[in-house]
Amino acid sequence: AGIVTGNGMATIVPAEVFNAANDAKTLFDAMKGIGCDRDAIIALLKQRSAQQRAEIVTMYKVAYGRDLHSDMKWELTGSFEDVVIALLHSQPDYLASCLHTASKADTYDIDVLVEIILGSTIPRLKIIMDRYQAMYSRDLNYDVFGGVSSPVRRFLLARLNPDNHYAGVPGTPEEIATRLAAEAGGDGKFLLELFCECSTDELRTILRAYEHAQSKTVLLYIDGLKWDNDSKSGFKVAVNMLVDLSTYFARILHNSLAAVLGTKNRTLIRVVVWRSEIDLAAIKAQFEILYGRTLAAEIASDTSGSYTRILKALIGE
Repeated sequence: AGIVTGNGMATIVPAEVFNAANDAKTLFDAMKGIGCDRDAIIALLKQRSAQQRAEIVTMYKVAYGRDLHSDMKWELTGSFEDVVIALLHSQPDYLASCLHTASKADTYDIDVLVEIILGSTIPRLKIIMDRYQAMYSRDLNYDVFGGVSSPVRRFLLARLNPDNHYAGVPGTPEEIATRLAAEAGGDGKFLLELFCECSTDELRTILRAYEHAQSKTVLLYIDGLKWDNDSKSGFKVAVNMLVDLSTYFARILHNSLAAVLGTKNRTLIRVVVWRSEIDLAAIKAQFEILYGRTLAAEIASDTSGSYTRILKALIGE
């Protein structure tokens, strides 16, 4: 199973009173005439869930015979446009598009592949894979594998095809941790077996047992393995997500905003849009604990205009 959190920690929730036809008209009116009423767009989208926004897209087509995505792309520009377009996709479609970007040669990013695949439940992953096939006429398994049989890619394929996995590994967490420690500095076969065969809950327990017994993190263990850099990076993402998901995403957001070469907008948008209906409130709280500054303040200092306003709206500010 993927890592799942929530429990009332979403910053975007479904509107209790919802009428897709009325909302479609609001967006249509916001784009009439010269210019565009960006504040009206923000005010509406921040109060609708992804499922409700998908219904608005459908109703817009019915009512006006036009594609809402295309109209928004015509009216909007820059990072604000990127956020709005992301919001107008269903969650599975949006995550499928993120996976497609991360798997392409020119925008390849193993960390994003691990983040989305490990961070999604098995039922959601199956939907994402179906949508990926429908959107790109490609098999996600093939694109993730990429013709390279590395440890991290084998791990991801196991997560994408759980029917033959999650049988677990014999032994108590302490016994498994001891065996893991005995194979430090080697080829990492046992660690790979654990990540392919154990559920996320089992992995989390094993990681804690290892760190308790060895008084050091599994991240150092990964550094010592005879693995390629992609595999080491991807497994470190997995470990950090398993240990503390809110801390993981808080750090990702901080790094996207504090980047030396400017804001990593793709990362910032992905995390805010994806986690807004899951656990963004918890991530936001952890951000302030880690950095002594609110996420809203960090966003305001690093972005501008309507881009700032829509991001702050999505994080519940």
